[in-house]
Amino acid sequence: MAAKGMAIDGDTFDASFPIWHTLTSFERVRVLGVNTPERKGATKTEATIAKGFTQDWLNRGPFLVETCKRDSFGRVLGKVFRGDSVLADELIKNGLGVKFP
Repeated sequence: MAAKGMAIDGDTFDASFPIWHTLTSFERVRVLGVNTPERKGATKTEATIAKGFTQDWLNRGPFLVETCKRDSFGRVLGKVFRGDSVLADELIKNGLGVKFP
């Protein structure tokens, strides 16, 4: 089984990962490869649109997260994808984020 998620903003979401039988891990995931607008100040409208896009993408079906480590906030850093669709690339392609190392 793959993860299920709830967007926090365009490049961060909470996910539940099935581990084994009835065991599930809950993690905050920071999407690698993209930076989206912040939900404060002048970029609030753009951030809300990016968050909605991410939530719609997550809702389209099972997705996978290829993790590498945690950041200084304790979030899991990972590449998020479903088949050939990579969330970071989709956000950038739709003008909702910029490439981020």
